[in-house]
Amino acid sequence: MITESTGSLHRALVWATSNTICAADIRGIHDEVEYINTNKTCFSNAGTNIHWLTVDSHVRTVIFADGSDIYAMTLDGVHTKQRVTSATENVTDGTKLTSVGVGVANFILPLKLHSYKNHLLVADTGNKLDVLSITNSGSTTYNLTTRVAVTDIGVVDITEQQEETEHICIPLGRNRICQCSYGYILDSNKDTCSSGAYRAHPDRLALDYSTGNIYYTAVTSSQLPTGFTGIGVVSPNGFHRKLILEGVHPRAIEIDPSKGFLFWTDFGTTPAVLKRAETDGTNIVTLYSAMIWPNGIAIDTSASALYVTDGKKNIIYRRGYEANTCVQYFSDPESQLMDIKLLGNYLYYTAWNKVPVTMQR
Repeated sequence: MITESTGSLHRALVWATSNTICAADIRGIHDEVEYINTNKTCFSNAGTNIHWLTVDSHVRTVIFADGSDIYAMTLDGVHTKQRVTSATENVTDGTKLTSVGVGVANFILPLKLHSYKNHLLVADTGNKLDVLSITNSGSTTYNLTTRVAVTDIGVVDITEQQEETEHICIPLGRNRICQCSYGYILDSNKDTCSSGAYRAHPDRLALDYSTGNIYYTAVTSSQLPTGFTGIGVVSPNGFHRKLILEGVHPRAIEIDPSKGFLFWTDFGTTPAVLKRAETDGTNIVTLYSAMIWPNGIAIDTSASALYVTDGKKNIIYRRGYEANTCVQYFSDPESQLMDIKLLGNYLYYTAWNKVPVTMQR
């Protein structure tokens, strides 16, 4: 059963700039002066090129990609920061539609979206952090104008996150049977879970709330031309594994822990593709292969459905978890579609050439 403590920042809005991570009481999305301006906690020099973050509410930890590294930083106590993986050194594994609205706010460069309860948080890198509160009677926009150059956002709230499980061993007579968490392989000794050594440059992150594992798309870069390309996974204890060794430039990534499925796009292939695998990296299936710039994925776990933005064709595709189930859901010409999120019964997406965040039903 999930229990909620009432310690510091037990419900927090978390945001990042390129070099700073800040957290404040979640009530600041409605009252910036009272809860953010004078009561925020910021960690300056947390990085130099922070471009993606997610949160693990159970341990109040912010997990973020900074350049070629992934870090984890706690929000309680001494606020320790730990490098989870780095592209500059080897790491060794082992462990015992219908459009219903446009122009909802005056955004400048809305690239990242995060949904929380009935709120849509928008990282507007050109100007500020925006909050769109959705109700049955309409929507209200709040502009947190003192938050500038925001690169990504998240929310710490343990009541919004499922519990974690770990590697488990069950006694059986004088012996025991061990099973690894998703993303790990049982060693020949039948007692430990491990993999090998590698270098990786993380691009996008997805957190498996059921295990605490961090999945990420790994790409080559000018700083790391020999790094592996594919999907990597990191356990809550910091153990690593190259999960999937294929692709050219994997980008968006999502996970359905209840089904044990991992989804990702790759816009480096011709044509670009959407793929699915088990969360242990097995049984890879190509779900769709007629895209050019698949920039974002939104997942509806209740309906076993995916929504994918193509920034070149400017189409949102809807498809099920199986192959040959894809339909063109919506088109927004000349917009250059970017990120997409599902909140309630509505989809929200950002576009490079379009100022508003757009809502679709």
